[in-house]
Amino acid sequence: MERIAAAGKEPVHLWLRFPFFLSLPLLAYARLAGFSVNERVGETTYGYWHFDRSPLLRTLLPWVLLLDTWFFALWKVYLPLLLWRITHPNRVIVCERFALDTLVDLAVGLDATNAGSGNFFSMHSGASLLACCAQARGGHISRFGCGNGERTSG
Repeated sequence: MERIAAAGKEPVHLWLRFPFFLSLPLLAYARLAGFSVNERVGETTYGYWHFDRSPLLRTLLPWVLLLDTWFFALWKVYLPLLLWRITHPNRVIVCERFALDTLVDLAVGLDATNAGSGNFFSMHSGASLLACCAQARGGHISRFGCGNGERTSG
């Protein structure tokens, strides 16, 4: 942010990890049906998605999350940038934890750890790298061990 400001721009920081709007009813169903659970370890709460166990969630949630991501990008990023062209031409938006994090969360929730898993998308070596990055960042989701595709908790 400092480097952007030093370049004469006005950075605006947006944290958009979970762009849930249209997907909220599906997530409520997942919680009530036991496909979304929390585990408390000490002072930290970890959330786990087991959406691969539900045909409804496995089929609809990826598409609804895609719409949510599109709506949030439009509302929180593109429209402000259009308005700021006139009122604040030096203002820029820095999005933290947005579309790629949603993709990794969805891949974990659908247990799409290998190609041919039958889920919304097939995972490949690039996606495995994303899962490893999520583990390195200490994400608050179920994580995969780097290299072997095994789930680890916490």
